[in-house]
Amino acid sequence: ANNWTAVSFGAAGHVMATAADAAVAAYSTDSGATWTQRTTPVFFKFIIYVGGLWIVIPDTSTTSYYTSPSGDDGSWTTRTLPAAPTHFFYGAVAQNGTAVLCYGSYNGWVLISTDGTTWTQRTTPVTPVAWLGAAVNSSGHIYIFQDSATTACISTDAGANWTPFTLPRGFSNMSAVSSGDEVIVVPANDTAKYLRITGTTATQYDMPSGVYGRGASANATHVIAPRTTSANSIVRIGRYRYDAANQFAVPTVPTPPGVAAFIKA
Repeated sequence: ANNWTAVSFGAAGHVMATAADAAVAAYSTDSGATWTQRTTPVFFKFIIYVGGLWIVIPDTSTTSYYTSPSGDDGSWTTRTLPAAPTHFFYGAVAQNGTAVLCYGSYNGWVLISTDGTTWTQRTTPVTPVAWLGAAVNSSGHIYIFQDSATTACISTDAGANWTPFTLPRGFSNMSAVSSGDEVIVVPANDTAKYLRITGTTATQYDMPSGVYGRGASANATHVIAPRTTSANSIVRIGRYRYDAANQFAVPTVPTPPGVAAFIKA
């Protein structure tokens, strides 16, 4: 009966899903095959995993947050953030060993941590702004995105310095996910468009309609996102693209163990 709104991977095979309408979580140690319900200290908006810790961020304006090394025994440690948002946190992400919290305040702040217990407060050059989402690519570069705006920022030095850059379009709700060195922005409104970003170059592409980007996730080769207009359906986006007018498609060749597939020019 719970409204499950967030999920995160932890250590190998460990997954935790969280409910928005109750102080509970579901915990799995076998990649989601079986689940056990656990309690959480408060209602919360986000769950992330970094530095060997599960981290839950409350859905309130507070400096308190909670961590657990296992998450499966119902015990949580109360910790304190450097500052509270005036409303609540708009975004939270942990990718490639770095966690980023986006303030729901119009002061341009973000919080950054690599261990889940020590947070550095950073101020971005774009203010006033509420940062809606963030992503960290495989090189450790941090990207942050605004609500319904075309200006984003990138930091290549853990948030010490930021470079604004322009997107082809802004989204009122979205997920930003890392796929290798590329960041992909998937909207939660039905625009049938998404963005792929390398460095500060952002390119807009078409995608099927009815995608709910807030549930997007990615690995090194693909992005997946649920659809809202089609039951039992997701969208799967390959990281690598080609121009059908002047390039050959590189096929995915299934191979048995010990055999490599390659194409020779």
